[in-house]
Amino acid sequence: MNRSVKAPVAGALAVLLTTSVTTYAIGASAATTRYEAENAPATCDGTIDTNHAGFSGSGFCNTSNTTGAAVEFTVSASTAESATLQLAFANGGSGSRSADVLVNGARVQSTSFATTGSWSAWTRQTWTVQLREGSNTVRVAATNASGLPNVDYLDVSDDSGEPPGDGRPMEDLGRGVVAVRSDSDSVLVGWRLLGLDPDGIGFHVYRSTAGGSWTKLNGSVLTGGTNHVDSTADLSRSNSYRVRPVVDGEEQEPSGAFTLSADHAAEPVVRVPLRDGGRIQFVWVGDLTGDGEYDYVLDRHGTQQRIEAYRSDGTFLWEVNMGPNSRDQNNIEGGSATIGVGHNDGVTVYDFDSDGRAEVAVRIANGVRFGDGTTYNGMPRLEQTWDYGGVLGPRSQPAVLGDIHGDWCEEVVLPNGSYNELLVFTTDRPSDTRLYTLAHNPAYRNDMTVKGYMQSHHVDYYLGAGMTQPPRPDITYGQ
Repeated sequence: MNRSVKAPVAGALAVLLTTSVTTYAIGASAATTRYEAENAPATCDGTIDTNHAGFSGSGFCNTSNTTGAAVEFTVSASTAESATLQLAFANGGSGSRSADVLVNGARVQSTSFATTGSWSAWTRQTWTVQLREGSNTVRVAATNASGLPNVDYLDVSDDSGEPPGDGRPMEDLGRGVVAVRSDSDSVLVGWRLLGLDPDGIGFHVYRSTAGGSWTKLNGSVLTGGTNHVDSTADLSRSNSYRVRPVVDGEEQEPSGAFTLSADHAAEPVVRVPLRDGGRIQFVWVGDLTGDGEYDYVLDRHGTQQRIEAYRSDGTFLWEVNMGPNSRDQNNIEGGSATIGVGHNDGVTVYDFDSDGRAEVAVRIANGVRFGDGTTYNGMPRLEQTWDYGGVLGPRSQPAVLGDIHGDWCEEVVLPNGSYNELLVFTTDRPSDTRLYTLAHNPAYRNDMTVKGYMQSHHVDYYLGAGMTQPPRPDITYGQ
């Protein structure tokens, strides 16, 4: 069973202003249209303000601090198509702000806008959606009483033009800005060079002291290593850092900000505060909140194990209690919900569906309690092999598992108790799923020969509800 733990959602509407839309090209594959939040066809459930620097256009939308406060854009598409949305925002508050993204009235994403360090630190959040031909509404509505962050604009890129390459999809990461105090009067600021950054990209580094205005620290564009030493900061006060890429002489949108606290220790360490709890063995990273930065998932080893998730700044997100079946933490064969023991950790964190937010995949059993309070109580047991006289091997394993008879459904083979008969357990339940026999998948057939520890060893692809048809196998039949 897979379950995702994500933020809740909601909606509302707003005020009409004057029109301003800009269209431009990014690379060779997408035309991008910018819709400013302060101008029609956008509406803002709040005020249009100009009191924080760094915004595009003539102002930004400052929604009221209420659940349902929204900004709405009316965007045009020449044909029904997939489009990439990028919303520019600043969140100078102390915590994240959750929201719903709705397209033509239908919710397409629950999202969370992380703090950016100050109200003049602008960054962007990205979603991929389907637009219909003609006019579309894109609405972002707060789902908490703090309202939305300040919203600058929405960029809409149609995914037309040259088709994407055959490269492997990877996470859409931010700059990962980090700052550490390297000695009594210096700070080392570092950031990411991304895999698809253009050749010759450079950077400017900015600092905001105690929430003040942003000051550029470097004279000429930085084109060497992606780091900079700041020896001019007042380290008795908090200092936030961000970078702005420079491409072909033009400064681009700023990154998210990293804040170094006042009187911070001189150490090459970023300390992430956690709740008190049991021993930690493993930590996994993934972008759980959609802000382009890695968050943390960790295990807790107590009488019952837990999985906890934290934002990159240490803000607690959620907990999964692995329940009574995690109590047996034997190093060789632990309980059915045990994690972090033996030969596997039992947890994977990655953005499997490329929606900009990582999923957490974990093996579970009865009694696992999720962050929303739901407890998993298992699936009904359909058959028991011992009811038919089947006997497991000395490691409590079947004699063989694989697609032996009939359609793609797998069979389990056991001897009987007298060891004078093989029992081949097949299915007596019809299915309208049509797949070629798994034994004609070369990797699967090879692994049907494997013996040893009886963890699942079949490779290549996994069967699941709603999966796309696997490709035709590249095979020939032996003579």
